[in-house]
Amino acid sequence: MPLPSLPSFLSRFRRLLAVPGRPVEALGVPASGADLEAELAPLLRRLDAVGRQAETIRRDADELARRRALEAGGRARALSERARGAAEVERERSAARLRSRTRRDRARVRAEASREALAIRAQADERVAAVLSEVLECVRHSGL
Repeated sequence: MPLPSLPSFLSRFRRLLAVPGRPVEALGVPASGADLEAELAPLLRRLDAVGRQAETIRRDADELARRRALEAGGRARALSERARGAAEVERERSAARLRSRTRRDRARVRAEASREALAIRAQADERVAAVLSEVLECVRHSGL
């Protein structure tokens, strides 16, 4: 189907110069069937091709989006697994540090308790010696 010549096609869409105050003929489009079909058929065929191309692009985009979503899900699962593993390792390290600190604290408390027990025993020995000395002094002065 031949395309209409461009000058004749465009001339219908130009405003006609008119004398002021006089009506002007409206912008033109084909008035009836054969002319309209002859002019619009190539355009409609191009629009059909554009529509098919748009559908292909949409399908390709949907597929790409689906693949990327699957890939992102896989990466998210892998990241989550690595994070769980790292958290477990950190929990174990933390527990080991806590056990070590507890052992050190226990040893320190035992050492302090031993020193206090020795100090208490020494005080007790001094008091017993002082009381015994007083008792002996009382016995000597009593004349028995």
